[in-house]
Amino acid sequence: MSGFDNPLLVDLAYRQIKQDILTKQLVPGRKIVVHDLSQRYQISETPIKQALNRLITEGLVESIPRRGVAIKKLTLKGLHEMMQARQMIELFAAPSVLNRARQDAGFVQRLQENTRQLEESLKTADASEYFAAQNQLDTQFHILLVDTLENEKISEFYSHLGTHLVVFYLYGVKHMDRFWESLEEHKQILLAIQDLDQPGLQKAIMHHLEMTLADSQKNLTTVLKNCSEYEPEKAGR
Repeated sequence: MSGFDNPLLVDLAYRQIKQDILTKQLVPGRKIVVHDLSQRYQISETPIKQALNRLITEGLVESIPRRGVAIKKLTLKGLHEMMQARQMIELFAAPSVLNRARQDAGFVQRLQENTRQLEESLKTADASEYFAAQNQLDTQFHILLVDTLENEKISEFYSHLGTHLVVFYLYGVKHMDRFWESLEEHKQILLAIQDLDQPGLQKAIMHHLEMTLADSQKNLTTVLKNCSEYEPEKAGR
């Protein structure tokens, strides 16, 4: 284990914790034991604590009085707030998306390639792997749209929202039909971009996000019916 702490170790701990959240090694509501993570990652506790503070600011981790820190619980209110923020950002980005499409043919090609990869990956998708690859490609598609704003603050904030959405999906009931529907919605967004159709693009984005919210809400409602799995561990852990 490293005997010193530096920003590189903080970044490493941050990525490791996030990966453990996305692979269900760390679950919502469960207390985080810093010593255990230190042993697991072979990193001293200080950079792990700093990484957890960073995740607290992103909203993935929460500080609980007298209990330490835990992965933030999933709530319907949190889901609606996250999707509302995504809607505002993506609709705001629509004019920039079309400007980029006019000026950069490579941008449209990247969206097309992402869509092709998602379609191919769905043919071999495995629910036991929590559809991690498919969620990642889906998120990348939207990040490409938002990055046309060339606003680092917005892009950073939006990337956090994407991680939150993946976490909601991880604990929901997976249906392949919804992934195929989502792919078709991406294709409609892409078609509007290729046609340089701003009203059509905004309509396609709204439809996609509304469908995503409905599916996520259904999934989360199922999770909350059996919420004991996500309760914090007993004191003394």
